[in-house]
Amino acid sequence: MAISSVGGSSFTALSLSSLTTNQLEALSTAQIAKLTTAQVASITTDQISKLTSRQIAALGSAQLRALSSDQLTNLTTDQVVALTTAQAAWLTTAQVEALTTDQITSIETRDVQALTSAQVRALSSDQLTNLRTDQIAAINTASISALATDQITALSTDQVVALSSLQFISLKATQISAITTDQLVAMETRDLAALTSAQIGKLTSDQLTNLTTDQVVALTTSQAMALTSGQVAVLTTDQLVAMQTQDLAALTSAQVRALTTDQLTNLTTDQVRSLGSAQLAALTSDQLTNLTTDQVVALTTSQVTAFTTGQVQALTTDQLVAMETRDLAALTSAQIGKLTSDQLTNLTTDQVVALTTSQAMALTSGQVAVLTTDQLVAMETQDLRAFTSAQVYALTSDQIQALTTDQLNALS
Repeated sequence: MAISSVGGSSFTALSLSSLTTNQLEALSTAQIAKLTTAQVASITTDQISKLTSRQIAALGSAQLRALSSDQLTNLTTDQVVALTTAQAAWLTTAQVEALTTDQITSIETRDVQALTSAQVRALSSDQLTNLRTDQIAAINTASISALATDQITALSTDQVVALSSLQFISLKATQISAITTDQLVAMETRDLAALTSAQIGKLTSDQLTNLTTDQVVALTTSQAMALTSGQVAVLTTDQLVAMQTQDLAALTSAQVRALTTDQLTNLTTDQVRSLGSAQLAALTSDQLTNLTTDQVVALTTSQVTAFTTGQVQALTTDQLVAMETRDLAALTSAQIGKLTSDQLTNLTTDQVVALTTSQAMALTSGQVAVLTTDQLVAMETQDLRAFTSAQVYALTSDQIQALTTDQLNALS
């Protein structure tokens, strides 16, 4: 009797290990589907490698799970390819762990996509690193988020490049922090730009400082705002200079206050000009005094008027002298009234000429008394004419003697 005609109880009692290769290959898919788990388990490793692709595809979930690790590892790559998507998902985690790297790489992408989170997590680092890039790209987001941190770090840079933005977004905070610097640098800018604010906030100092300038440029405004103060403080000067002005302008007061003096002094004049009033008001005295004269010149009038009186007092004489006359002329009466004696006496005559009448009137008696004779002579007559009695009384004899006739007449 032909083996293909055996059926019923006779077939389920049949010992498959006694069959020849030809007899085993002669079994129909219907007969394969009727095999008991015990019969499947009895198939020798030599026999299992001889099963046809159609016979492999006919195995049910219970039969497939009955295969031992030895049986599984003896499946040919063609047989692995023959597994259906459903069969791939039926494999136990122990069976997944037993698959060879050759077998792993032969799994079809549609089958990889069907793997459960538990199955993907069961993959060893060696198995994972041997996955083709198209297989990596096929892993579903639920399984990606289930990867252990050691699996994440095992991925090659090519595999990291193969990951989609959706896969990156699915990564948990611990997974983000586990990404190596090489992997992070390998990330495509569109994938980096897709990370959520929560994920950006979990990047370590080492990861951040290794971002390329192109990657920093790729950061979105919301991502820039998501950086913690600690993260902002570790950015390299090259990275900070690479940051787009709209991103820098969106930084919070706390983030701006976290900038080191080295970072701040390396900002371009365009970046300095992009800072908002609230950001400038957040600068500490130490940060402010470290601005270069070129950066001070770059400040707009609205930025200068946003300085607190304490910040105005913190300006160095070099910074104040570098200030453009139109910006100095825009200082409020309160700001003018807080200029120190050292700051005042270092103002250029052009800057003194630029003072408005209301600014001249805002000078305290103490401030008037320290003005140099050159500064006082440079002062416009309409400004002197606006002096209060207290300001006139504050003038020293040297100052009065230095005044021109027109200026003296203006005081009377």
